[in-house]
Formats: sequence, C-alpha cells, structure tokens
Amino acid sequence: IIATRPELLASTTAGMLDVWAAALTCLAVAMAIPGKDGAPSRPTAVALLLLAAGLLRPEAWALALVWWAWRAWTAHTLLPRELALALAAPVLWMLMDLVFTGDALFAIHQTDAAAGALRQIQGIATGLGADLERTLRGIGGALRPPLLVALLVAGGVYALLVVRDRADASVGSDAVSGPGVDDDRATSRRAFGLVWATLVLYVALLLLQAASGTLMFSRFALVVAALGAALVAATAVRAAPRAWPAAAVAGALSLLVVLPSVGALADARRAAEFRQGLYADARAALRPGVPCAPLATTRNGVSIYASRWTGLELDQILESQTGPLDRPASYVDVDTDPSSYFLRDPRTIAPMGAPGAGVVRTTPGWQVTATCR
Repeated sequence: IIATRPELLASTTAGMLDVWAAALTCLAVAMAIPGKDGAPSRPTAVALLLLAAGLLRPEAWALALVWWAWRAWTAHTLLPRELALALAAPVLWMLMDLVFTGDALFAIHQTDAAAGALRQIQGIATGLGADLERTLRGIGGALRPPLLVALLVAGGVYALLVVRDRADASVGSDAVSGPGVDDDRATSRRAFGLVWATLVLYVALLLLQAASGTLMFSRFALVVAALGAALVAATAVRAAPRAWPAAAVAGALSLLVVLPSVGALADARRAAEFRQGLYADARAALRPGVPCAPLATTRNGVSIYASRWTGLELDQILESQTGPLDRPASYVDVDTDPSSYFLRDPRTIAPMGAPGAGVVRTTPGWQVTATCR
C-alpha cells in the first residue's frame, strides 16, 4: 500500500531524507510493540532507531522523549542511558549545524527563511488557520481518501472488538475466555494501542509544527500513512476468526486503497522522469562552472546542487532572486521551458536577467548568463 503512494515515489526520486526517516520510525514502532509480558524485547534498539530517525526529521525527537518517559515511568527509575539516547539526536543536529555553519540553530533559521520565500513566491496564505488547513490537507494527501476512510473504519471496528473482548471476559466462559485467550487479547490491545498512540502523536506533532509556521508537505506524513496502512491490515486480521477470511478481507481492503492511486502513481512517475531530465540539463549547464560569483537562482533550495556542480561555496549562491543584482554576478535561469520545477515557479516570477549580461552556456531548457567575464 505504501509503495503505491505517489509521495513516496516523488520523495525517493528526489533524494528526500523523509523516506529514510519514515522507515526508521516505523521500524522503531514495530520493535517497541510489547510482548506477552507487557515489555518490549529490545528497548535500546528502539531508542537507537529513533536516534537515527531524529538525525533526519525532528518529529523523532519527541517520539524518542515520549519513549524514554514511558520506559522510565514503567520501570520506576530514571534510565539515564536511554535519556541520553533520547537527547542525542537534537544535540548532534545542533552540534553539526554549529560546526559547519557557525549557527547551532541554522536549520531552524534556514527553514524559516525558506518558508518565507516560498510563501512569497507561490502566494501561500499565512496565519494559523491557513497553516493548519495546509497541514491537514498534506496529511490527507499522504493517506489518500480510500486509506483515510479505511483507517476510520478500522478504528471503529477495533473499538467494537475491545468492547466484545471485555464482554467475553465478564461472562467468563471457557469458550470465549481463559488464561491463554485473555493473554493473547491483552497483547493485541497493547500492540494496537501503541501504534494508534504513535499515529495520533505524530499527527499532533505535525499540527504543532504548522502552528509554529512550518510549511507542510505530504512527504512529512509518510509515517502516518505507513502506520495507518498497518492498522487497517492488522484490524482486518484481528476481526476475522480464521486465516483465510482475514487474508481475503485484507486483500480486498488493499485493492480498494491501492487502485485509486494507480493513476496518481503514473502521474508521479512521469513527473519524476521530467524532473530527472531537468536536473540532467541543469547539471550540464552548471558543471563546467560559472565566470564569477555570486550565482543567482530563482528558486529556493538549490544551493546544495549548484554548489556541487559549480564548486562555489554555499554562501556564494543566492536563491529566490527576482531580478538582477547590483554587482557583477552569474545567473542561471530557465531558457525554453517555463514549467521548470528546479529553479522557477512560473506563476509569479518574471524571467530573471541582467541588462547586458552575456550568454555563457545554453542547454535544453537552461541558460547561464553573466555580467562578468
């Protein structure tokens, strides 16, 4: 189900780290599921996985702290080693920012600046209500309507199953209750409770970020989609009395969720191929280098690529430029293709260039100009 999410394909082909963060987080949740004794078998491994995820996405910081708090509460002790692991990701994150940029909060400042530039370029509405609405739409985009509906149904079905289990336990009949049956049902409830709690907490973290002004993209909610799909399948298995009916129900639900995404998946694949062509052309335009610095671009988020291709330092690349600079500079801009994803938002930015700039290099769709030689 998750493999058919267009967001997963788009994020993977674009090299986004959100995919790795989602995989590490979901693996941590799977390993955190308690056994029949009520305790997880490998709590340190869970903390290490969340640490690794926390080096890629900040949502894992909160998950790691919640995991430590729950472990400390159940163990009635501080668990200093696990606390250190829970705090390691944000500390290492800020330490790396400090070492490489001189600003321990560089990621926050850069994110705020990028969000401001993107809001201006694309005309994105500001305000708490608009940000929360965008976040909810992003979460819905990751889930897609069929999976969202299936998840809501799964929640209702599981609530009915819990009520049935309690009713069976109160009857006390050996046919519906007993030590073995009760243990299995208790283990199942703990597993479902953990996954549901993680999903709700993750949604709350995304909404909290939206309230702080962070722009939401569907790829941020890949964890929500993965946990939601797991809950839908597990609920189908839990509700069916035998293996074959469970497999049939799970298969039918999977088809209902997957089929509506086939068209969107094909569109995402075509868009990914289009972007790859744009990247190849942009690399061909910039890799030989530019006559002088700074290099001005019209799109936010391209510094890493342009730095790698030209050999310029990151602070020599000026993003989100809407016109010529007042000093000698190089420019890279769309030449023949105004729908470029890479460096231009065609809805609001007029073609950038400097009067008298000479053409340095042209590739299909791209042009490098400069006011120096």
